[in-house]
Amino acid sequence: KIISKIENCEGVENFDDILEYSDGIMVARGDLGMEISVEKVPLAQKVMITKANLAGKFAITATQMLESMITSPIPTRAEMTDVANAVVDGTDAVMLSGESANGKYPDLAVATMARICRSAEIGVNVYQTFDFIRTFTPKPVPPVEAVCAALAKNAVDALPGMIIIFSETGKTPRLLAKYRPPAPVLVVTSNEYLARHCSCLYAMHAMMLSEPINSVGDIPGILKKALQYGVEKGLCSAGKEVVVLSSTFVASKAFRESERLLRRELFVTIAPGTLDMEALGSLAPVISAQDPKLIHKTLTMRSTVVSMDMITSDLALPVRKTKIAATIGPASRSPETLHALVAAGMDMARFKFSHATPTTHAETLTNLRQIASEAGRCIATIMDLQGPEVRTSYLVDRANGNARIARIELHAGERVAIYGTDDLTEANFVGYRTDAKDSTEPAAVIKVDLPDLAMCVKKGSIIHLMDGAVTIDVEDINTGRGVVVGLVRNRGALGERKVVHVAGVTVHRAQASMQDMADIQSFAVQHGVDYIAASQVQSATEIEALRNFLDDCGGEHIGIIAKIETLGGLRQFDEILGAADAIMLARGALGLAIPPEKVPLAQAKITTKCKIAGKPLIIARHMLESMTSSPRPTRAEMTDVANAVLDGTDAVMLCSETSSGAFPADALRTMDRICRSAEAATNYGVIHSFIRDFSMKPFNTLEAAAVALAALSTKDNAIALAVVFSDDGQAAEVVSKYRPAVPLVVVTSRAPVAFRCSIVFGQVGHLVEPGELQLEVGNASEVVKRVLCWAEGRGLCKKGQRSTILHGTNELDTHNTALMSIQLV
Repeated sequence: KIISKIENCEGVENFDDILEYSDGIMVARGDLGMEISVEKVPLAQKVMITKANLAGKFAITATQMLESMITSPIPTRAEMTDVANAVVDGTDAVMLSGESANGKYPDLAVATMARICRSAEIGVNVYQTFDFIRTFTPKPVPPVEAVCAALAKNAVDALPGMIIIFSETGKTPRLLAKYRPPAPVLVVTSNEYLARHCSCLYAMHAMMLSEPINSVGDIPGILKKALQYGVEKGLCSAGKEVVVLSSTFVASKAFRESERLLRRELFVTIAPGTLDMEALGSLAPVISAQDPKLIHKTLTMRSTVVSMDMITSDLALPVRKTKIAATIGPASRSPETLHALVAAGMDMARFKFSHATPTTHAETLTNLRQIASEAGRCIATIMDLQGPEVRTSYLVDRANGNARIARIELHAGERVAIYGTDDLTEANFVGYRTDAKDSTEPAAVIKVDLPDLAMCVKKGSIIHLMDGAVTIDVEDINTGRGVVVGLVRNRGALGERKVVHVAGVTVHRAQASMQDMADIQSFAVQHGVDYIAASQVQSATEIEALRNFLDDCGGEHIGIIAKIETLGGLRQFDEILGAADAIMLARGALGLAIPPEKVPLAQAKITTKCKIAGKPLIIARHMLESMTSSPRPTRAEMTDVANAVLDGTDAVMLCSETSSGAFPADALRTMDRICRSAEAATNYGVIHSFIRDFSMKPFNTLEAAAVALAALSTKDNAIALAVVFSDDGQAAEVVSKYRPAVPLVVVTSRAPVAFRCSIVFGQVGHLVEPGELQLEVGNASEVVKRVLCWAEGRGLCKKGQRSTILHGTNELDTHNTALMSIQLV
């Protein structure tokens, strides 16, 4: 078989012809990202996989899928999500390159990839996938393809434990794989070549026969062996239904005798053994529409429209509507770098109170606000509380007079001493490399802000640092000295104040809540930050308590972002979503609280629930992680960001990329290009309909008007801008929920409302004088004209284009009533 590697512009431009003559294609993302703009690689991947699916040709997605596992036993969250999204997009296979060719963990990389794929397949909407392929396949189809489509449809409806087919030529397996059956397919064959080829095809597994089937009468006996084989190999649960497609064509005697007619039979049988309902998992039958297994599932939606010109040509990209948050740290707090970040399009600045001092943050915030004011930008500020997280110490170089350093190297096989302490002064709360010559002595000392660490672990415990980037196996514990000695499992560069996670143990800092409350009063309220991010939220009660505290100390205007990073937060998500003002999916910590391969499923579920609830969502951690040390991201990272945008997140966040990385402004510019490219491919009409269909009804007047405005922007290409006059911002939030395809200018006289626009998809805040929104509509033409001129000056629209405007019936403010009008810019 011939696999065509698509890795240059010519391959993309001539893809249809190449696909026709190839047996399969490989999306070689590494070289392709050097030939076309890197932000367009995710779109090219989607186009090629979709076209290969419809043509019934297998597609392999390759390069930089789990790149970090060359040196680390755990992949980044971006890599896991990239693999999962390739599966959801319809790839037949995913490829490991350097991870297995010259990496330190080849077998672990394969096992990790397998777990991610299995987890992602659980989340695939099999009904939507089948209908899409069948709908867009040219008709009529050959009889054998019609039978394969019927077989796949049967499997979609019945969710059997396994499908069994008989084949010697490979045509039936190839066509069945095209329709994406949701169950493993056992291909019974004597063709050794076909058996190997099944490894390239989606869902196919081979059972080899020692010789071809001689007669039709042999098929029942062989089927019995196949059923037993499927159960023994773990392809099918005992006692589960099995769909079988048999054909007289596979019997060599029947094939030779021309008088025998070709006959295909499709029937259902049962795998041998007793059915265990508890072991079925996602294959468990749904009894009724009220079955909890169905009620607790979340239907997600992603829809793209991609043209070849979008990939190969330098078409103008739309104004970015997805917001970008940048974490401010040592690499970005200088005025020069803040200038660069603002110019690159930063929408939110995140200040982590587990790092630096309040004084340092205050100086940086003052500089940022002056720079943003000069640039005419409303940049929201987020105060990220440390919360109960346990973190490592500051770092020093003992050979250089205990000078502060950004990171220390830890090498596989080294021993480290970890001390728990409550002395958090910068002079004493430090870690460092030692000058130990003996391998039995600790090569490094690390301190953590948990005094009773030695009481929380035991020999054999696993300690994860930096979201699992460095793993340490506990070897010895001295509770008297409060020290834990462990063996470093893999090499890594440990930075300052990194999160400590002990596998299987919940560890919290003492007095965490009191410190957070003090920081809120002395910083958040005093400096007027826009949002507080609460760590490790476990219930809505915590959000309500924080809200009451803010109200009591003068922080009524401050919004609360609930960080979802624990199993408890996931379990109580619906209640947390109702209480919080916004959600942050902290994928780093979450990937240690749940199996990391489940993070993409959690992300898809949370994204959808936030869209339906109309609450802003920020996706955080490991998005462009490689750009901490490289000027270009990996292909996995680019695809991860693009898919987060296509799934419908409001914002994406840069963490170490901007706080301690070598290329903070470059990282933000790269993120900007990826977001804009993904937005150009978003099918806003389908997304709008999905949110509308699953929202509670009946709508009130405001929501009905918001739905109409958003729908008009998705249907009329002449609409370039939407404007909402909303002093409290509530009307704008409703409009944004329904995903208008154009920028949304929110006109308000309240500064907190204008700044909070920087977290919501599509919103751009514009401040007017107090009282202007209370003008009667008939006397407000000058205000409307001034707003449109401002939007034109910001590059949000062009002169002569049309804009939709939402305002009140009597006065401009849409507080109680709403009317929609259309005006020329």
